[in-house]
Amino acid sequence: MATQASGQQSPSGWLVTLRDVQLNVAFVEATGELEVAARRLAASDTAWQYEFAVTRAGQLLASGRATVALKRAR
Repeated sequence: MATQASGQQSPSGWLVTLRDVQLNVAFVEATGELEVAARRLAASDTAWQYEFAVTRAGQLLASGRATVALKRAR
């Protein structure tokens, strides 16, 4: 997001791990807007780690941590 705000292109990468994921519902209806909040916990030249939460209408649906491995520039 910060690179987008500065006009730079965000690097691409792969979602490589999900940890401590908690699913608080068995099924998510296809109606209503989902809100996804993420906070970067760590960053390096090769990977980023985030904590995230997915809510709808104030109800926490899922949360956890995600790691993204960044593609190397060629």
